Amino acid sequence: MTDAGVWQRVDPSQWASNAGSAFAFARTRGLTSLQRITDLLNYYWVQGVVVFDFNRQAELWREAGSAWRGLRGTSLRGDWLALGGGLLLAAAAGVVGLRRCRHWQGREARLVAVLQARARRRLGAEVRVESLTLGELAERLDSDPCREFAEVYHGAVFRDRKLSDAEYQQLHRLLRDI
Repeated sequence: MTDAGVWQRVDPSQWASNAGSAFAFARTRGLTSLQRITDLLNYYWVQGVVVFDFNRQAELWREAGSAWRGLRGTSLRGDWLALGGGLLLAAAAGVVGLRRCRHWQGREARLVAVLQARARRRLGAEVRVESLTLGELAERLDSDPCREFAEVYHGAVFRDRKLSDAEYQQLHRLLRDI
């Protein structure tokens, strides 16, 4: 029943078309600003990603086609330059972001990633090398350099310390032999 005393039919599931408006006030009452923002972001995530069905995709495709047909050749010059510049900046930001993520990964993790890539080439795609321990990987490869790699790596990382520069160089040399 609404405040005016009129009955209103509401489907209580979150997927119902009127559930958002019917429960919006009750759901946000007593929430902090941060909670409201996260609730709003969650709503748009569900609407934009989770329930993004084929009909919505087709609708967006039709809208893009209409917008494309509506463009005029003479008015595009500045728009294309702005679009090209924006794409170039986005690509540059992506490259910088990927490089930073790689540095955040840590050199220990990068060494293991190189080892796994080499093992994947030797063992084939059907073996999930990511699920194997370094010792299991060494046995599957039947490789003494890989066994030594596992021993040195475990000696540092499983003792809660970073690899020393000498150990890092040693692991690099061992990777060449694997």
